[in-house]
Amino acid sequence: MKKTDIKKFLENHVPFSFLEDKELDFLVQNATVKKFRSGEAILHVGDYPVKYLYVVCEGLITILGDSEVLDNLTPGEVFGFTPILSDTPVNVHVFAEEDSKCILIPREDFKEVFNLNKKFSVYFISMMEKKLASLYKLLQREFIRAPERYSVVGRIGDVISRKPVVCLPETSVKDAVSLMNREGVGSVVVVDKNQKPVGILTARDLRKIIAEERKLDEPISTVMSSP
Repeated sequence: MKKTDIKKFLENHVPFSFLEDKELDFLVQNATVKKFRSGEAILHVGDYPVKYLYVVCEGLITILGDSEVLDNLTPGEVFGFTPILSDTPVNVHVFAEEDSKCILIPREDFKEVFNLNKKFSVYFISMMEKKLASLYKLLQREFIRAPERYSVVGRIGDVISRKPVVCLPETSVKDAVSLMNREGVGSVVVVDKNQKPVGILTARDLRKIIAEERKLDEPISTVMSSP
């Protein structure tokens, strides 16, 4: 696949269609195309760091959780961006469901353009927010089943399974989202220097951030819900 063909494919698919011509050229300059045989593993749980953003250009890619198919990706769809942006190990298995081809964009090139183009970055933040929303649904199902295991008049401290994930008010929105993904939580508590809670950022707040096209380098204190 020639560089011109890679560029033509990308510019016809969201979010690459949001890019300026020079930004697209920058992504294409070091991009390569790799074939994967049916059943071949592409990413494993624990892989770190993820070296490429993957763009499916032929075939079908499957993302597998513990033992459950989480998603099937077709040409034009992307994967690998969450561990790149949150700088965390892969937490799913990714393999070719059938003979496939992917465009591989080096992580540093992807991050460079992510920081340059607002529409491009908002797209990926929105994708991460959808994953957080899915986590919320799982937590809601667990809460509904909670009375089966715990007395509803018991103390909430008896059922807490982990310490809350927190950050400071000056933390950027982007860093807060990365923290949420890294810790596998649907919200982050904002605390002051004395560790006193002053606000919270949830998936609902992220939807508002995306809708209003707020800057991702804004401090979390400007977008969090409070008191």
